[in-house]
Amino acid sequence: MEIIAPNAIVLQAGCYEFRNGGEVSFPCIYSRRFLACLSGGGKVSVNGNTYPIKEGDFLFLPWKHSLNCVANKDDPFRILGCHIVPDLKPNDGKILYRIPHFSDDELAQDAFRKDAVLLGLEGIVRGRFLRGTPLYYLCNHIVQWYLERPHREEDARARAQLLLAELAFTVKEQKKESTLSIPPALRNILIYVRDHMDEKLMICDMARLAKCSPSSVTRLFRKHLDQSPTQWLLKTKIERASQTLIATSLRISEIGRRVGFEDPYYFSKAFKKTTGMSAREYRRRNIGF
Repeated sequence: MEIIAPNAIVLQAGCYEFRNGGEVSFPCIYSRRFLACLSGGGKVSVNGNTYPIKEGDFLFLPWKHSLNCVANKDDPFRILGCHIVPDLKPNDGKILYRIPHFSDDELAQDAFRKDAVLLGLEGIVRGRFLRGTPLYYLCNHIVQWYLERPHREEDARARAQLLLAELAFTVKEQKKESTLSIPPALRNILIYVRDHMDEKLMICDMARLAKCSPSSVTRLFRKHLDQSPTQWLLKTKIERASQTLIATSLRISEIGRRVGFEDPYYFSKAFKKTTGMSAREYRRRNIGF
């Protein structure tokens, strides 16, 4: 796993459920904050820039940002947040697992808390926070971990590395996908599959999504992705499984089910054929960071 910021650490995480039309505002938050909408919708203003967000959207915010959140009146959002300090060097002092939201907070004057260059995550980053993805599982895990005290420094740093690496990968892949010059019919299939990875999909199912014949679906995949629908589907499922193996501690059989393999034997066989190693070996080789 690529180390983006070696001294990064997670210092706060949680979920907040807004009331109808609810609003919160903070003048200066001393963190790089990952903010995802779990349900509902509303508007988020960051450093004076306003972004409408709905379920499945995320923002990754710059250091020392102002924030104002206004929930929809009829369908208020539920927000997940993870705060990372990119540079907090290891020291013998006690670490306070809290992020200052105001400049007059004594923690705002902590000279040991600093920003750092996060390649690929500069400025205000926007993307999709899709259920069933490693990023989704990882962020929910971090929130649960933060709620369970006490915290160990090595755990907080390990989770920061995982989150930054997975976030950078997700942003890169979503940017790549958005630049593909593919027709809407094929794009609908790709989006549906990535949002419903646990479902068993056949070419006839893809044809219904694309509103065309199965042979047309095959031609679309061959022309724009240079592979058959079956090849792409298997590769995509194994990629999702590979990411989930690293980002979570879920049992291998459960990961197989979440990418559409009800039979653990066939999942293990497909994983090894695609990656050249067993799922257990893949996790062992890649989890050590």
